[in-house]
Amino acid sequence: LRFLLPLLLTYFTSFLAGAQSDVSLSAPEKIVYNARIFTANRTQPFAEAVLIRGKKIIAVGNLEEVKKQASKQVVLIDMHGGFIMPGMIDSHPHAIDGGDGLLRANLFDEAATVDELAKYVLLVKNNKQGMMGDFLVIDGVNIGIWSKLDEIQQIFNTGEFIQQPVWLRGSDGHTSWVNKAAMQRAGITREFIQSLSENELKFYGFNANKEPNGFMSESGQDKVYNMIPANATDYDKSALKAMEYNNGYGITAWL
Repeated sequence: LRFLLPLLLTYFTSFLAGAQSDVSLSAPEKIVYNARIFTANRTQPFAEAVLIRGKKIIAVGNLEEVKKQASKQVVLIDMHGGFIMPGMIDSHPHAIDGGDGLLRANLFDEAATVDELAKYVLLVKNNKQGMMGDFLVIDGVNIGIWSKLDEIQQIFNTGEFIQQPVWLRGSDGHTSWVNKAAMQRAGITREFIQSLSENELKFYGFNANKEPNGFMSESGQDKVYNMIPANATDYDKSALKAMEYNNGYGITAWL
């Protein structure tokens, strides 16, 4: 059966105009058919017809099913096998960084407990999927985990993690946590925290004695970023992965 696209698009009239100059393009309701229409639905990626009413996509599917959603005044436009896809624009993604994260060890918010997080980090440590230089980096950490910093510190500052710099990056892209080995490498010490202004302190977590606990936000993460080798990111592969991911959701342009 047909399925609906919950999209209000700026519209692809200009695309259609390039393929066909018929006055029917201005009709208030039209069915574009005999086309290869990208849906962004992974289980049914292509359809043959789309019903447009005004500037809204009403239905997508095969021609006979789409016709059932149309009025008697609908105009049919034959695309002669042409290709159509949504033209949504994302005005604020971090595409390269996001693409890089998709290529690396990434939890995608799935670990709800510290134990689940620890099992995943140990798996990544063994297969070395998450290495950036000699830092073990995990992306996509559910930020609810930050409420359990005591447990996190106990696990990742002991045992086989004593000498291994670990960087857990929140799925929000604005927060993260590093263990003592990483803090030592980056110079995030009690002395460093004491040297900060009130405005700078807000980007770091620390106790009453100004001992850092590893939590960082926004520009506070820069000291750790500076420890990552410049060649740790393959920008070409990251860009291609971002493009693939965005296109999979009908996002064809971004800033």
